[in-house]
Amino acid sequence: MYEKEVLDIVRNNKGFLATLDGEQPRVRPMKPYVCEHGRIWLFSRLLTKKVDEIHNHDRVEICFVSDEQEVVRISGRLDIYNSMDPAKVTEFKEKMFREMPDMSHYFTGPGDPNVVIYQLHVYHVQYTTKDCDVSTQINIHTEDDPDILFGVNDGRFTLS
Repeated sequence: MYEKEVLDIVRNNKGFLATLDGEQPRVRPMKPYVCEHGRIWLFSRLLTKKVDEIHNHDRVEICFVSDEQEVVRISGRLDIYNSMDPAKVTEFKEKMFREMPDMSHYFTGPGDPNVVIYQLHVYHVQYTTKDCDVSTQINIHTEDDPDILFGVNDGRFTLS
């Protein structure tokens, strides 16, 4: 219903990622990468407190606010992108660096060993318009399949 609006907000804005550090919530700005399938990816430096927090508790929430004051909240689980084929990982990193030139501010390039890439397995999406008249939510029941993938295909939210 509001798939295009949600993806536009996620693609064009920084989000604020919430993690848990023991009992203490931590929030920091993050710029996601949204691939052609509408899946959300985050990157980080390997040796950071954030990576430790995600390792200890992989459930997160990321919130985006557009310039028009629309709000998108997405919660789910972060999983380190790890392919059995190292060439696919390298290819994906190269694609991210091409499509997100700002990554070069943080890393020397796709081969930088400090790059950690996470895929967000989405469990919940909430979208609210600037006037709060429209709010839509999608809840994905993950008890049956916690690794279900959520994305956008042909302008509609899809599960795979």
